[in-house]
Amino acid sequence: MKHKFVDLFGNDALYNDDFNKRWIKEPIINMACLFEENDRLNTDDFLEADLLHNLWQFIDKAFRTSGVKAKLGERTSASFALGRNEGRSLELAERRERKSVGAKVDILFKKKITDEVGCAEVGKYDVLIVDDKYLDNGMIKLPKTLRDMLCTFAEVNRQKINQLYTIGFLLKASVILWF
Repeated sequence: MKHKFVDLFGNDALYNDDFNKRWIKEPIINMACLFEENDRLNTDDFLEADLLHNLWQFIDKAFRTSGVKAKLGERTSASFALGRNEGRSLELAERRERKSVGAKVDILFKKKITDEVGCAEVGKYDVLIVDDKYLDNGMIKLPKTLRDMLCTFAEVNRQKINQLYTIGFLLKASVILWF
C-alpha cells in the first residue's frame, strides 16, 4: 500500500510501505530539517540526548526488523553488572557488599530478551582526548562492557566460543568509531 505525503519541497511524494526504503529515507529528511536554520550544523549546544535522538535516531530504525534490537537511552548492561558482582555471596558471618548496578550505555543492542550483543556511547566531537568523559565512557567503559558481554555470551554458547563477537560504537557528534 502506498500513502501520499508532502516532502520537504512541498511536492507530493509516495510513501512506500517497504521498510528498507523507509528507514533510509526518513532519517535523511529528518537530518535535512536540522539544517533549516543554518547551512552548517552546530552541535556545540547539543546534549548527549539531543545527539542520540536527532542525529543517530536511524540506528533504532535500522535494527527494527532484524533479530537484534537497538535500545536507545541510558540502558543498564546486565552483563557488566554480573561481572562486577561475581565475588558477591550470601550474607553469613560478615555483611556482604552492596550489589553493583551495570554500566549505563547510551545504546544497548540485544538479541532476544537477555542476550546483549553490543553497545554504543554518544558524545560530543569537540572534546579533547584528555577529557574525563571521553576517557571514561569511550575508552574504558565501552571496551569493558563489550568484554563482559562477550564473556556472558561465551558462557551460554560454549560450543560456538570461537565464532562469537560483540560490536561497539563510539558516536562523537557526526563521527562513528567502531570497536
